[in-house]
Amino acid sequence: MCRILLTAAAIASLSTVAFAGAPASTGGPPVSVPSPGMTWTGLYVGGFGGYGWSSSQWSLPFFGEDEAIVGGPNINFNSLGSGDLSGAFGGLQIGYDYQMYPNWVIGFAADVAFGGVSGSMHNRNSSVYYQTGNSGCATFYSNQSADCKTNINLMANFTMRLGYLILPDTLIYAKGGIGLANIEYSVTRVTNQTYGCGGYPIGYVHPNYKTNGAVDSGPTLGAGVEHRFTDNISAFVEYDWLNINGNNITMRNNSGDYCVYNFPANVKVNDANVIKAGLNWRFGAPPAP
Repeated sequence: MCRILLTAAAIASLSTVAFAGAPASTGGPPVSVPSPGMTWTGLYVGGFGGYGWSSSQWSLPFFGEDEAIVGGPNINFNSLGSGDLSGAFGGLQIGYDYQMYPNWVIGFAADVAFGGVSGSMHNRNSSVYYQTGNSGCATFYSNQSADCKTNINLMANFTMRLGYLILPDTLIYAKGGIGLANIEYSVTRVTNQTYGCGGYPIGYVHPNYKTNGAVDSGPTLGAGVEHRFTDNISAFVEYDWLNINGNNITMRNNSGDYCVYNFPANVKVNDANVIKAGLNWRFGAPPAP
């Protein structure tokens, strides 16, 4: 009998010690965190959204005979004006990182963003002169106003990045590479201001111009921070700079209205600035040594 009591007391004592050493239950679901042996080496895919801004300047070269001429008395012939561009976008990215012992990470990435970083410049009073043949005879002379719009509707970057782990789950990094931008140009609301071109009344709005998108490219630089919440999920915030030069374009109007004749234009698009944030899904990789 004494032996049974002593055995029961020993089992109760061990159970009490084990219970005291166990962590207290919070009553909630288990929280997933990065594992101690987590590595940044591996492939990842992700999505992001952001906001961009830039500016553009429109100007016109001199026109030859049998073409429209934009200029005229008291008008700055070379410049139509400038305007700011801004807007939101969203996109996707894919990349690969390699963690170098102990805290450095190197990698490469490609991303593409769609949206509308755009803006219009209102040219209030351009003089339009149409010259026919070698005689120099003017068939019309009209002051017009118009809106000149620039729209960056696609951006893509191909970059390398170098980062440093300030914590095992937090990476700060810088990046650089080549960026591309598809830019659309249009001229709308071409309106007679004074003379009434070709018999059209003052205030008449002519058909719109439009050109197809033109691709521009240049160097890109950026910096950001990325934090891993689990082995597979990370979030990042990043600033990017893209050098854009703009394009020499031809504005086209096929309406047959000779008051809006086809004309070339020079559009300079200044450097684009981008702030973006997103999430990445990181595929499994061997634990760090």
